[in-house]
Amino acid sequence: MDYTSKAVLTEKEASQLFQISASFLQKKRIYGGGPSYYKVGVRVYYKREELEQWLTGTKHCSTAEYDTTYKKRARAQA
Repeated sequence: MDYTSKAVLTEKEASQLFQISASFLQKKRIYGGGPSYYKVGVRVYYKREELEQWLTGTKHCSTAEYDTTYKKRARAQA
């Protein structure tokens, strides 16, 4: 199915469109650091635009950069 024209996506649609697992999105909702989401009843929705912004905001140039960023966040949350 073509989700590229939808402005609001379900969790399943978002995971399929951006090729990330639904469980990854679920963990990000629980532990933080993921995209903004909307919950209506038991259903979770994502705005496509916000997902794209979140994905582009996670850009790293090397694994060393990622480790430093991750460690800083982990220390700040402790």
